[in-house]
Amino acid sequence: MGRRFTVAGEFKPGEEVKILDRLFFSAVSARDEGRCQKCGEESRVIDRVSKKGKVFKQTMALNPHHIFSRVYPGTKWEPANGVLLCVTCHIRWASVKFEEFRDWIIGRMGVEAYVKLKYQAYNGTAPDKFAMRIYLERFIARFEKAA
Repeated sequence: MGRRFTVAGEFKPGEEVKILDRLFFSAVSARDEGRCQKCGEESRVIDRVSKKGKVFKQTMALNPHHIFSRVYPGTKWEPANGVLLCVTCHIRWASVKFEEFRDWIIGRMGVEAYVKLKYQAYNGTAPDKFAMRIYLERFIARFEKAA
C-alpha cells in the first residue's frame, strides 16, 4: 500500500504543516486504496531511457489532489477534500480540465456532499493542528484495520 507517516508525540516547532500534509496524503491514499481514482494506476517504479541512452528508474507517483484549493484552511487537510490521482491524471486532467474534473467529482461524491464541502472550504476556519493530527491518525487507522 505504501508508506505511512503517522507520527507519535508532540509537534516539533515549525513541523506541524509538514506532518499534517503527510498525514493528509496517507489518509487519502488509505481511503482510495493506493490507486488513481480516475484511471486505476498504482504507484510503481519503471525503467526510463534518457536522451543519451542511459536507463534510469522513475517512480510513477500518486498525488492527493485537493478538490478545493489548499488555500482554504477549513478543508486543507480534510480527507473528503482530496482524491488520489496519478501524476498524469493530476497534471493533464484535474489541473487543466477543471470543469470536467468538477463534474466527475460531483458524480463521484454527490451534489449534497460537494456543496457541503464547498461551504466548508469557503467559510471554514483553520482547524486546531493537534486535533486535526489526531483526527487524521484515527482516519488512517480505520482503513488499515479494514485492509
